[in-house]
Amino acid sequence: MCLNGRENNDIFYTMTLPVRKKDIVKARFLFVILIQIAQVLTAIPFAYLRSLYDMPGNLVGINANTAFFGLSFLMMGLFNFYSLSNIIRIPTGLGRPLAGAVW
Repeated sequence: MCLNGRENNDIFYTMTLPVRKKDIVKARFLFVILIQIAQVLTAIPFAYLRSLYDMPGNLVGINANTAFFGLSFLMMGLFNFYSLSNIIRIPTGLGRPLAGAVW
């Protein structure tokens, strides 16, 4: 979303709108959070369906259970805090905030 906005000069367009700059930043954060919540809500029914069938355990890592979704929310929160705050601060240098998130 952020890269697409940069390439389409979304920052210039939104700055010319008669909206407070604080609301623009809030809208971007809320949009990203809404997409992430939609991803998790889409994954929950499939995790439940998988638990109904007798399938072998996950050999790669943690099974899709409550702890997995809690860990997912924690990781998304850390990513949002670090990367999105840096993207809002440096909107044209998109590679730097995202590359720093890998640590």
